[in-house]
Amino acid sequence: MRRAVLKQQAKQLLRRTVGEPYVGKRIKLRRLAQALPPLRLQPTAILDAGAEDATFVYWLADRYPGAQVTAVDLDAAAIAACLAARPAAYRESVHFEVGSFDTLRPASFDLITAFDVLEHITDDHGAVADLVRALRPGGTLLVHVPRDRWLERSGTVHQVPDADAWQINPGHVRQGYSPQSMRTLLEGAGLEVLDLQTWVGHAGTFAHEFYARVEHPVPLRALSLPVTDWCARLDRRRGGLLGNTVYAQARKPA
Repeated sequence: MRRAVLKQQAKQLLRRTVGEPYVGKRIKLRRLAQALPPLRLQPTAILDAGAEDATFVYWLADRYPGAQVTAVDLDAAAIAACLAARPAAYRESVHFEVGSFDTLRPASFDLITAFDVLEHITDDHGAVADLVRALRPGGTLLVHVPRDRWLERSGTVHQVPDADAWQINPGHVRQGYSPQSMRTLLEGAGLEVLDLQTWVGHAGTFAHEFYARVEHPVPLRALSLPVTDWCARLDRRRGGLLGNTVYAQARKPA
């Protein structure tokens, strides 16, 4: 337990100084920083569904200082480490809970984030229905998932059936989603899809490849930070539908 807490504290220190070091999460945070302001959200209660190691929890708390942020995850050990390592400054605004989505209180949140979570859940339709139930009328759900194929810069496409998805990414029950299947999933749960984008395009894919080259030994990872930031900016300017991840913004009817 102590080792897990120290690891969580080290991650928090890194994120407060140089930012999130892992390429995928760093790109996501850079893109979210651009996507959220136009929404003009003013949430008072936020849920980070599938919080894992609190990558987004404190980021959301800093962005919306007037809100209460609740992080929920099935991994009791991860939640215990996050709770033990929670900085004193966030004790009144950030809360950690162990549980599944079906235990969430109805109509309790006006913003829910589910970042890289649904691809781990066999009954994703049920999971989204549970999140929609926990949303207040007019509330917003933000989703990010990997795409159902990975397109390399060379043009090579990697796509596997759901049964083999775990071989590419441990814990996955499917490789990902197409933009259309994500729209169908969200609309099927009664949400209005307001925005649907693909992220991690040509430049973002290069950032992932560069990170893989400098991932070990660990100190070399610092070399990837400016490359990742530059690639995230370049991807944002180019847009398009060829990205390797899917981002969606949806609203529960008032």
